[in-house]
Amino acid sequence: MKKNKFINILLNKVFNQMPNPGNHMIEELSEELGLDAAQAQKDMVDHEIIHLENNRLHSENLQMYYELTKQFCATCNNYEQQQKVLQDLQNENTKLREEVTLISNMVNHLKEDPEKYLLLLKQNHLHHYNDSNGLDLELRLGYYDDPNGLDLEL
Repeated sequence: MKKNKFINILLNKVFNQMPNPGNHMIEELSEELGLDAAQAQKDMVDHEIIHLENNRLHSENLQMYYELTKQFCATCNNYEQQQKVLQDLQNENTKLREEVTLISNMVNHLKEDPEKYLLLLKQNHLHHYNDSNGLDLELRLGYYDDPNGLDLEL
């Protein structure tokens, strides 16, 4: 087993130095390593196939990397655009946090005093939200079609 590993290392070294050794070199290698010429030639062909496959995979890898950077980093080279996108995301995050806080507060009030909600409904103080299904926040499926975001101004 050690002999085969040594032979493979030596052959790889030779093939890296001389990718296309001539027949004379193949015969010398086969004599030195105790291989027949056909085995040395087969090893050379195998090495060349592996080398070509490695180059193909490397090219594929570079192409995928390029495609990914094109998709995900379309604005990476434009600092002003990056800052605008970051600011837009921060603004959207703030808006969403406020909406979550508003809804959370409403739910907490309803949990604390559901009778107060029912009383307000009976007195028609919540006529804008009078709905047989309860308080309508336009969150139920089929009632919300605005692509610009939720409108939760109460």
